[in-house]
Amino acid sequence: MNARSFLLICSVPLGCITDVPGPPLGSGTFGSDTGGSADSAETEAVDDTADGGGEGGGCSSMGDCSPGEACGDAEDCASGHCVDGVCCASECDAGCYSCAPETGECVPDGAGSDPAGDCASGTCDGAGQCTSGEPQWADSYGAPPDGDADGNDDGTGITVDGAGNVYVVGAFSGSIDIAGPTLTAGGGNDMFVASFAPDGAPRWSIGVGTVGHDRGNGIAITSEGTVVAVGIMADDPGVGAPWPEQGPQGLVLNLNPDGTVVGSTAIVGTESSRAMGVAAGPDGSVYVTGGFFGTLQANTEHVGAGNEDLFVVRLDSSLAPVWSWTRGGATKDLGRGIAVGPGGELAVTGFLDEGLDEGVDSSADVYIAVFGEGPNPAPTWDRRYESPTVALDKGHHVEFTPNGDLVAAGFFGGSIDFDDGVQTTAGDRDGFVARLRGDTGAPLWATTFGAAGIDIAHGAVLDPAGNVTVVGQFSEQPSLGPDTLAAVGERDALVAKLRGDDGAFLWSAGFGGTASDLFSDAVHDSTGAVLVTGRFSSSAQFGPSDLTASDGSDVLIMKLDP
Repeated sequence: MNARSFLLICSVPLGCITDVPGPPLGSGTFGSDTGGSADSAETEAVDDTADGGGEGGGCSSMGDCSPGEACGDAEDCASGHCVDGVCCASECDAGCYSCAPETGECVPDGAGSDPAGDCASGTCDGAGQCTSGEPQWADSYGAPPDGDADGNDDGTGITVDGAGNVYVVGAFSGSIDIAGPTLTAGGGNDMFVASFAPDGAPRWSIGVGTVGHDRGNGIAITSEGTVVAVGIMADDPGVGAPWPEQGPQGLVLNLNPDGTVVGSTAIVGTESSRAMGVAAGPDGSVYVTGGFFGTLQANTEHVGAGNEDLFVVRLDSSLAPVWSWTRGGATKDLGRGIAVGPGGELAVTGFLDEGLDEGVDSSADVYIAVFGEGPNPAPTWDRRYESPTVALDKGHHVEFTPNGDLVAAGFFGGSIDFDDGVQTTAGDRDGFVARLRGDTGAPLWATTFGAAGIDIAHGAVLDPAGNVTVVGQFSEQPSLGPDTLAAVGERDALVAKLRGDDGAFLWSAGFGGTASDLFSDAVHDSTGAVLVTGRFSSSAQFGPSDLTASDGSDVLIMKLDP
């Protein structure tokens, strides 16, 4: 609950009444100008004919204000309770509760929010309690007891539909049991797509692959309600799309919510390509990013500049390419994350390797580009965040906020500067999450984390309250705001919550066993709960579940409180 400022209006013979409640005392927004202070407010005279309450709608008779009307103190209210500048039907002094100005009733604060700072760490859960990302359930998927367990299984992307059903994409080798018949890889690795009910119960799963090494990398729900997954296939996977003879190619696979195939297409590079990230547009279109070798054959041809070049392709609802864009230099450049904004704008992140810009001394740099809306968008701005040291820096994930800002996540080595000051690693690589203005790229805040080893932010997604959930992996004992984590193995899986307006850590949690574990992607459902996927090895406790991997690594899916 917040104390608020009020303008006291006095005259004779009316006495004093309170006007409109002001903002919380001492409050403000980053970069705003309040234009004065409470000390500079002048007493205003009220005409004898005034009907009381001023423009704020407060009541004119002290002690007679009804619940929901503005108040300056408890004496103004018939109930005797003035809470957050509103007459309240009850005292409403419990944490994670506020008095609703419309009714004067004491109601729980929204899930994922904490307007009064009641929670020392974490946020309110929507039911009047503080929460810090406690796991609700966790499940793992790997080889069956009598199956081929010699390999690594990995969840790489996750999304959720309006009914709360969960969809996961990833890769497996050997065999894996998820839902229905056991899936068996045709070669080294195969791509899988699986769906789960809101409570985590498996609904269906399919495997797609060849005799070579195949992998699923990203997943999204289209505006038409289908599930689109992307990845890389070593050869023709036999899902209906015409397939080129040369090299591995990026796959775009469109599925019904029950897992049946709607259609598919290849993102064709004359030598090879790979699809890494996918986002859905409001008109049924699909946006894909990744890398290609040779010449990209989309709606038009793009001749590559070097080893591997970054691409962005827009497909219509039938998966036909209608627009494309590339960028690259002499060596490896790759798009990894892609997002569509509230106004139809587009953002992509990944990395650009050395050789693109003369004089840049770096092995790879974080790259972000934002495009305007329209059928043939051009970059509104793009930026290569050049490191002064020879190090590996990559953008992994990008997402728009409802107001059009941009949240990006990834990792860097040595140091990085988002134009708000140089950030330096604590060890080999540190994770970062940055919020930038969507129209200019100007920094609003940037938060980094890490210890002596390798720390990575693989994903960063907004919750319904505007806070940011970050997932990835950490090593050693990094300090993340109020929490200091301790890795059990070489690297443990990380999930943390950052405040949306300044990037401060609200809470963080680590999970894992004695090997290397990670969370690769996250999504929020309509309640604000966090759903994550990734992989783990050995044995580890994930909230209420003690899980043991079959061999190598197993797919992990977990749901946490907001």
